Amino acid sequence: MTIKHLRQLKNLTQATMAKKLCCKQTSISKYEKGLAMPKIEQLPELAKILNCSIEEIVLALIATKKQNRGAVENGNERI
Repeated sequence: MTIKHLRQLKNLTQATMAKKLCCKQTSISKYEKGLAMPKIEQLPELAKILNCSIEEIVLALIATKKQNRGAVENGNERI
């Protein structure tokens, strides 16, 4: 499961999630593409917004990073 999938399960747009997390929509986009990671201080709020544990957030961030790294390595860059 990726961060994007967790967000979509809650029927949130990137803009809505960004507002709840007090960050820019571009930051959410970067998290979902594996280009950036949220600050550690943001993890509890992100878990609250997505109604999951911090561990699930970290695993989703890792899955996102791996998924997108594999796409780039296979020549299917989705960034």
